[in-house]
Amino acid sequence: MAPAGGLVLQFGHGVFLRGHIDWMLQQSRERDLWSGRVLGVKLRASSGPFPLATHPAYPMTVRGMSGGKAVEASSDIDVVEGWCDPHTAGGWREFLATAREPQVDAIMSNSTEAGITYVAISNRPTDECPPSFPAKLAAWLAARHEASLDGGGGIVSVLPLGRSKQRQQQWR
Repeated sequence: MAPAGGLVLQFGHGVFLRGHIDWMLQQSRERDLWSGRVLGVKLRASSGPFPLATHPAYPMTVRGMSGGKAVEASSDIDVVEGWCDPHTAGGWREFLATAREPQVDAIMSNSTEAGITYVAISNRPTDECPPSFPAKLAAWLAARHEASLDGGGGIVSVLPLGRSKQRQQQWR
């Protein structure tokens, strides 16, 4: 049986996503359990350079215990094929175009409260990139719906991975 493929849209580039989610996808790929790829999506506009845009692969070192023994393993994480910046002139159209790609089967986000805060907008979110994560996701889902992907290719799982400040306090 061939490994499952697909394209994962990953909102954000935080340590949790890169150190856990991307690492797990990399491990799945190396074990021939998954043959997909990841496209990163910047959550916020920034004026400074974004190093991951030109160098999406990165080294990773995992240290811990296994079977009562200390272990350390280093590898390169290269499941992220590139980054889309929807806050740029052509980036918003590029982002919405991914909604028409049937291979997109998962969306992951590690957006925090700052990213999911309601922000009123005066335009239709398909015209230009809205500031909040929920509006970006809603615009993408609307574009996906409008694409009318037949043959079962339109199914997508949305996996929110963040924890609220209240939840973080409960975990301490």
